[in-house]
Amino acid sequence: MVPTQADHWRLGDIVVLRIGSAAAAHVAIYAGGGYFVHSAEHLGVVKVPGLTKGRPATGTWGFPCPPGCHPGPPPLTPADCKAVVYPHGSGAYGEVIHAADGLPLARTAVLSSEAHVIDLLDPIYTHIETVR
Repeated sequence: MVPTQADHWRLGDIVVLRIGSAAAAHVAIYAGGGYFVHSAEHLGVVKVPGLTKGRPATGTWGFPCPPGCHPGPPPLTPADCKAVVYPHGSGAYGEVIHAADGLPLARTAVLSSEAHVIDLLDPIYTHIETVR
């Protein structure tokens, strides 16, 4: 994670914001034009214009979109995607791709087994394939 400012965020970047002196921060995906996709306990996954509700962010950090990945065409939903699980060393990792054109959108970290990757992706994506 690296310190970033809003003018450096790109589509698909994971952004972490701290508001005021709170110890916790909020994590979201930057959707462009000042909008974020994030999960709210009472609303589920939503796209909103900003996360600070008028309060200044006292810290911002980001995880840039991984090289070779793209934010995908808007509006993008999990139903538009396919998850593929690949072996890697003694574990596995997952890659989410746009089902229509194969465009890579995101990757998981390398986990200890295919089963762990599938457990991570299964609540989100209905189509998961494994490559051996």
